Amino acid sequence: MGEDMSSLHPQRYTLALAAPPPPYLGSGWARGIRVHTWYSCQYVPEFDASVNVYWSFTDPRSWDTAVGYPDTPVQCRVAGVAINQNDPMNGTHTFSHTYDFLHFKNFISRPEVFETPDDVVCAGRVNSRTVPDLPDAFSFTVEVVNVLDKQVSFMQEWYDYRLKVVQFRYVPGPYQSIVYGGRPLREVHDFGTGVAYIMDEKLGNCTVTSIERDVFDDRSAADVTHVRLRTAVEFFDLDNTKPVYMGPRTVRGLPCETWIANKADYPPGSNNTATLEWSFRADNWTSTLDQQALLSGGTPVQMHLELAGEEYDYNFFHFFKSRPDVLAFDVSPCFLHRGRRNFDFAISNDFLANVKRNLREFKLSVLASLVYVTELSALRIADIQVVFLDNIHIRVSLLDKAPISGDVSKVQAQPELDNSANALLQVIRNNSFIIGGFGPDGQTSVTNMVVLPDSVREYVHESDLALTSTTPSVTTTTPTAVSKTSPTPASASKLPPGVSQTTPTGQKSTPSAQRSTPTPISSRTTSKESGTTRKPSTGHDVGSPGGATGYSPGAMGGLAMGTLALGALLGTGSAIIFIRRTSRR
Repeated sequence: MGEDMSSLHPQRYTLALAAPPPPYLGSGWARGIRVHTWYSCQYVPEFDASVNVYWSFTDPRSWDTAVGYPDTPVQCRVAGVAINQNDPMNGTHTFSHTYDFLHFKNFISRPEVFETPDDVVCAGRVNSRTVPDLPDAFSFTVEVVNVLDKQVSFMQEWYDYRLKVVQFRYVPGPYQSIVYGGRPLREVHDFGTGVAYIMDEKLGNCTVTSIERDVFDDRSAADVTHVRLRTAVEFFDLDNTKPVYMGPRTVRGLPCETWIANKADYPPGSNNTATLEWSFRADNWTSTLDQQALLSGGTPVQMHLELAGEEYDYNFFHFFKSRPDVLAFDVSPCFLHRGRRNFDFAISNDFLANVKRNLREFKLSVLASLVYVTELSALRIADIQVVFLDNIHIRVSLLDKAPISGDVSKVQAQPELDNSANALLQVIRNNSFIIGGFGPDGQTSVTNMVVLPDSVREYVHESDLALTSTTPSVTTTTPTAVSKTSPTPASASKLPPGVSQTTPTGQKSTPSAQRSTPTPISSRTTSKESGTTRKPSTGHDVGSPGGATGYSPGAMGGLAMGTLALGALLGTGSAIIFIRRTSRR
């Protein structure tokens, strides 16, 4: 009859429990349920009229409810006279409404109903929580669920913003196998040089090319013609938007806090608007990785993306907030037929217990000392091996500079290979190449392990080394110009900061090094928009990592202690790599 139905909602009519109590009308039946009924007369200001309200509740003496609550509402009847809202001049009309209550519970089973629905952005909503901070180094495995194509993809990723290095492993999808085939691939992106190393892990071949623009882990630089590494915030597409807190959610069975935002021009240059949801693990939940984490920040669990009729879920597993293992960023397969110099040198078997206590940490310590002495980037020091013979032999390869010019605006300077190799030879022969290592009592002291000066030998193939005993004979290339930064006098020991200046006696000293503390995502694709594919650089089936060192002698303090700080040397992944590649398919 035209009355305002919202004004007659039963929630308007309450039973006044204060004196005098509402009249009790007795027991009866409603919807086949035994009930008690109360009556109240209530005034409705909008109609300037009074209405009769009848409330019926279950009779606990003769009726048991499913939830065990004794008095649950069953029915509300409202009767009265209402003004004709559409035609008030024609007077009033009588009405009678009945409201039945079903599935009544005396508790809230789903608190999320009070939050905004999924995929709805309420612009201007006051945020009660901000998005968690993200560490500047991490690693994880991402599972990408492409709802439209009913396809699931996986990728392992490592990311380190401070060292400007990213690595990821994946199996190309159907759109991505056109360029590099369908075998597992491993990519290392060196943002110190702007060079990408793409390695086929089954065949062992390598393509060296510039870092692909606006797809994985990069953004266009200020001059537009070059690239730069994404920040952690950009890595998860949290930049250039204002995520709105949605409240708690259960994602993959985990309690999470969730934020949502609309993002314009996503992916960049597409003029599309995407809706993204970010879910982070709740603070009161922990992970077995937390005890090993060296960096702080939130733990992403899922990123949901809706874009131009497509839908993706990016599920993050094994999210590790720590700097990745620099030894895993091996680009030596790209230098099988390019400049490299291989060396074998030894330390005394007196240090056997120190080395075997933690072989990986010992290798990191060797790497730190080599970075300091040669001033090469960690990517240019490869294939560190430890061979236990008459003494403890260390084999290592020093790699050439990048074979192509990358696409970063400022390439970090790197020394020539021969200068660095000759610097290493000179330091060893001067009895001055010191490797820091843990002492007998673990990390509370450091033993300086001096390389035997007559042990160094250069080789082309390992078969050239008949290592049955340490011999003073040395086969080297004739030294060219020695680097300006190579060790000078024989009396001077070039030691990394934090390693005590001792004679080669194996004495211990307290380390001064301190541990340093602190986007997607699919495989290589063919673009749906342009129909083009990313082409590998021609003529570079093998290549070199670039000169992304940045480790001057002063900056190496703490790194030369090997195990204590070298864990900070290289970086982890780009979960967002999958996002970019699938969305640009």
